[in-house]
Amino acid sequence: MIRIVKKVLLSFILFFSFFLISQVQANSIQQIDMDVYIDSNGNASITEIWQANLTQGTEGFRPYTNLGNSSVSNFSVSDDSGRTYETLSYWNTSATFENKAYKCGLHNISNGVELCWGISNYGNRSYILKYNISNFVTQYTDTQGIYFNFLNLDQPISGNAKITIHSDIQFSLDNSKIWAFGNNGSINFNNGSIVLDSGGRLSSSQYMVGLVRFENNLFNTSYTSSQSFNDIYDSAFSTVEDDNNLSFNSILFTPMLFILVIIPIMLLIMIILKNCGSTSSTQYKNDFDFGVNGLVLPNDNNVNYFREIPCNKDLERAYWVCYYFDIIPISTLYQGIIGAIFLKWIKNGYIRLTKTKARFI
Repeated sequence: MIRIVKKVLLSFILFFSFFLISQVQANSIQQIDMDVYIDSNGNASITEIWQANLTQGTEGFRPYTNLGNSSVSNFSVSDDSGRTYETLSYWNTSATFENKAYKCGLHNISNGVELCWGISNYGNRSYILKYNISNFVTQYTDTQGIYFNFLNLDQPISGNAKITIHSDIQFSLDNSKIWAFGNNGSINFNNGSIVLDSGGRLSSSQYMVGLVRFENNLFNTSYTSSQSFNDIYDSAFSTVEDDNNLSFNSILFTPMLFILVIIPIMLLIMIILKNCGSTSSTQYKNDFDFGVNGLVLPNDNNVNYFREIPCNKDLERAYWVCYYFDIIPISTLYQGIIGAIFLKWIKNGYIRLTKTKARFI
């Protein structure tokens, strides 16, 4: 029985290792730094630096959706070799790797636009994206402001994402109020700039939205809205979930991984534990050192409460002793061991609990 268990567990380990290796080898965005300069007319000039590891595909792209009366223009790309890409008037997403190499362009989609460029070379790459966004600052009925979704890639950023908003005007609490949504990071004033920082990894379901209220009419923007900033503020916060809601968020806890790996492992554990309970006590008395530590010995029905994990902190041994000697009901025991394993994973950093907010644009 023990040999069979070891072989099955080894198979799962090999499968799990293969899965992780395949994930690492896929394209990944390591870091994005975004500089947003607002001119006196409320338009934005944006420079982004992307750090990525690329092993497949033909192009990189970043989408903008729900731009309203804003538009993207003057898009250009250069890379870590210092080469400036040719800007095409039409971007063909179906073109070959060679035809996209050292070229960039805008690709219109139903609800926005995609900024596209050819990967050109695989490996660890850096790209510099530059473009303008018109009508970045809105004149509301009561004041001016910004309500903008800066990053919503549906793809994780493994390192960090940082957005710096600045102008010729020094932003501070004296003339601005700031809020951020969509991730576990922060928004702060820093040397006259407004800085949004993801504070680490940005998952594929997270995004970076900034909400800024200018207390005075700081810009000569021509973009007006029939709504007040308070209307925008109320709309933004009305769809944000309660901060106390917790959800699992980890690189090891993707839905596909849960289906392909976690569920089979949990089922395997249940089968192993059930078989352990039906095996003769003589065999397991030879295989296991009970390591009493407060747990009852065989044929002793008095169970004392203790804080530490019994059996020298070995969950599997403690489970078997409880199962074989009927210390607690089987249903409670099954739930307990599964919960204990999850708690151990959380303690070791394999999964983590984080606060998340709902999407609202």
